[in-house]
Amino acid sequence: MAVIASWVIAVAGTGTPAIAAPAPGLCAMDEARGVVPADYPIEACTTVSEVILRNTLALPVQIKLTGDAPAVQSVDVNQGLAAVLTRLRHSDPSILMPGDVARVPLGRGGSTISVDLSRAGRNFALLTTLVTFMPGLQLADVKKYWGIYTTLITEISDVYADYENCVADTNWVERLKCDVLRVRNVEFAVGRAVASGLSKKLFSLFLSLPTFLKWADAQPKDAGKIIHGTRTLTVAARTTSEPPVVTTEVMKPAAPALTNFSVQSVGVGVAAVTFDVGWTAGTDPVRCVIYVDDSAVQESQCGTRSSTRVTGLAAGVHRFKALVRDRLGNTSQWSPTLAVDIPGDGDSVPPPPVAPVEPKPTVANFVVVVKGGGNVGVAFDVGWQSGRDPVICHFLIDGQIWFEAQCGTHSSKQFNGVSPGQHVFDAQVSDRFGVYSDPVPSIVRTTT
Repeated sequence: MAVIASWVIAVAGTGTPAIAAPAPGLCAMDEARGVVPADYPIEACTTVSEVILRNTLALPVQIKLTGDAPAVQSVDVNQGLAAVLTRLRHSDPSILMPGDVARVPLGRGGSTISVDLSRAGRNFALLTTLVTFMPGLQLADVKKYWGIYTTLITEISDVYADYENCVADTNWVERLKCDVLRVRNVEFAVGRAVASGLSKKLFSLFLSLPTFLKWADAQPKDAGKIIHGTRTLTVAARTTSEPPVVTTEVMKPAAPALTNFSVQSVGVGVAAVTFDVGWTAGTDPVRCVIYVDDSAVQESQCGTRSSTRVTGLAAGVHRFKALVRDRLGNTSQWSPTLAVDIPGDGDSVPPPPVAPVEPKPTVANFVVVVKGGGNVGVAFDVGWQSGRDPVICHFLIDGQIWFEAQCGTHSSKQFNGVSPGQHVFDAQVSDRFGVYSDPVPSIVRTTT
């Protein structure tokens, strides 16, 4: 199961991806309603009914719509760590991370689709800096000092916003003053964070301007493609002579796959259903749906192998089948339909399988982001040994389970309605044998 990873280090490098707009490879190009400018900042492909976009830059962009273009809809997303954490703070679907693919449905009227800089770019760049320049850190310090770190991100973002305003339409002498002011304000922001308890490892990273500002040196190269390019794609209204709208075939990821479907009777009124699952990177999470006698009885998020027990079945022969649905709504082909005889009371029952204790599933890169208004984002990476899935992710607040579901290699959840005050957040993972991960350090956050 591959994920988009190459963009995670793009911000820190000196090179930048080439502009490839227009991009007919994204869809069946039809320029009847508008031509993609040659210097449009990101890739775009037009049809009479929609525009497909792909962010080929090394920083997030904001898509702005006017006219008869209702919304930006996600097709494929960057699952890199920097992008995932940035989305916890910037969940607007019109913000595209590097590598993201989106579609904009078109109405009959005219519209414009513009690309602009996004404030999420600074958050993404700072996270990329950590991942790139401190690979051995594994975000342990970020988890421990996340509240201080997010405050630092906000303050440094403001510093660079002020810097961009300062250098606009200035000569080289005034620009030198802007550079001095930028360095001083960055040092002040980091100094305040250190006084609040930021670790020395992060302090040395942020205060070392030759290292820390590498992302800033790379960012303007891509930002310039937005600032100096043709930022707006104009779509004409549909003429009355045009044929009725036909939904075009979007070049989207393949549907998920379901293989090795198996059903066994394992007790009175109980059946064990197992199968393997495959999907295209970026279309997860996927959900597995199990049917008994043509009725859906269970639906849950699943990983590369789904293993579920269906309980409460009446004695007798039942027909089992399943399908898999990805995040975009694509569904797999139906599994084979299997007929299984389920025993009732008094029937002989095979002994249950012995559950091995080791190896345990793992939780890593556990983060909690307080967004305000009772909204909290929680995310962590999950690991397990092949054959011990599916695994269940458990999200706990103040020692109580707030949410649990079958999960994949990365699990995230947005919580609403968390009361103001200090709360303790924990995460656990259990495998199909009921074996739980070792405890990870709790994260304490104050919500507003």
